[in-house]
Amino acid sequence: METKEKPDLGFISGMFKEYCSGNEEKQAEVLKNKAEKAAKLFGNDGTSKHQIRKHFHRLLDIKERMKADNSNDIRKFLPEIAMTSAYATYDISRKNIGIAFERFLKEFTNEAVNGDREKFFKLMTLFEAVVGYANLHVKKK
Repeated sequence: METKEKPDLGFISGMFKEYCSGNEEKQAEVLKNKAEKAAKLFGNDGTSKHQIRKHFHRLLDIKERMKADNSNDIRKFLPEIAMTSAYATYDISRKNIGIAFERFLKEFTNEAVNGDREKFFKLMTLFEAVVGYANLHVKKK
């Protein structure tokens, strides 16, 4: 149950599991509906657009370097991807992000480091959808 003080963190975990294990139709449904719900959670827990974009662009940089590397081997990028979890912990300790966005970043990290290049790219599509919806549901700070 979601409240302003305690967002539905189970929803975020479930969204990642559903997106990663689903077929294209299920992934499209998650991108259309659940990504927007996640963005609303971030807006309600005090996460700013700046913080969402900061984390997205750091991961987008990794994705672009992965493409340029022209290899299917994700291993050399894993330490950088894994740092997402550490950055989330740092930002929540400084009250720069809320608990829902911290959970999102940690779930993203868990899925990405246990996957391959293709899975990382799919996860980035999910994150991109959340960024898009955040423009509507999250305030600037």
